[in-house]
Amino acid sequence: MWVWQATHASDASFLTPDTYAVLNQAALNACDATDGLKDGIIGDPEGCRVDLATVQCKGAPAANCLTPPQVEAARKIYLGPRHSRTGAELYSPLYRGSEPGWGQLGRHRTARYSSRILQGGRSITTATSHPRIAPRSNR
Repeated sequence: MWVWQATHASDASFLTPDTYAVLNQAALNACDATDGLKDGIIGDPEGCRVDLATVQCKGAPAANCLTPPQVEAARKIYLGPRHSRTGAELYSPLYRGSEPGWGQLGRHRTARYSSRILQGGRSITTATSHPRIAPRSNR
């Protein structure tokens, strides 16, 4: 649930499969060889640290970088769920190297569809809904 919250704080914080790939590559670049073997596997994902400034766009948004709101969403995901009052960690965060699986947790294909329903919206756009959902007219 906290992945969804982080990636839906605003439209600008939404992460796409392309941004997951950028984050994953940054994690691999920073941590893959720390175990002495550059093999596409992070040997110590819990100890892996990535400076998210390295993936933030320096100018206009592009496919190989994240906007500041997207970087903030990623930071929140890496930090893990926290108690809203105390800030205490509730349970383990998602580790560096796990980014390719984030789409299932943030429901990048269906979350926007669901959020419009949950927010009381009547207009549903099929471009942001699941591909198996039949197009429907606006009600």
